[in-house]
Amino acid sequence: MASFSSGVMISKSEAERRRGDELRMRKQGLDPNRDDNWGGAVISRRQHRPTRVQKEDEKEREEAESLPLDLKDIVLKRPDHRLKWLQRALMLAGKKRVQLAAIYDIVTHKKFVDGISHGVGRQMRQLLLANLHLFSLKQQRALQSDSCRFNVFAEERPGEKDSEPDLRLDAGGSIDRVRSSRERSWRRSWSRSRSRSRS
Repeated sequence: MASFSSGVMISKSEAERRRGDELRMRKQGLDPNRDDNWGGAVISRRQHRPTRVQKEDEKEREEAESLPLDLKDIVLKRPDHRLKWLQRALMLAGKKRVQLAAIYDIVTHKKFVDGISHGVGRQMRQLLLANLHLFSLKQQRALQSDSCRFNVFAEERPGEKDSEPDLRLDAGGSIDRVRSSRERSWRRSWSRSRSRSRS
């Protein structure tokens, strides 16, 4: 008897479910008597969020595609913009997004260094030497050779100011920052006030 009543309850709930399904199907414009139309429906599908690595990868890919590698475009840039281009190009080359051969061809062309100041040229030279490991051995030798156009910017010109702090090696081999005039005057005034307070 117990199994009979449970069978009735299951069939009653199944009939109610079917009736509800038929009403929903009619509202959607589907024929409830045809089974081939009603195989189920996906209401919403989860969209996976892109990870941070994927976003950064996509950003680097777009940046590499937007980097101009045509000599004519780069030579027309102002010298400071050429420096920024070189920084971006070497960064992307280090991440294997840009071919180094194209960068090397542009950098070694005689028009690349035309019209640049000594300070910008020195920064370009330092940037190339810092990223020398990216280039092949033959390219490294060419960039370090005496015939390289960047060797003109090797030595510092007197009276030229850089945005970088002045660094010098002392006898012990450690690097000391040369004091600026403001720092020297502050130290003088501090020592004067200290000597006055003692007397």
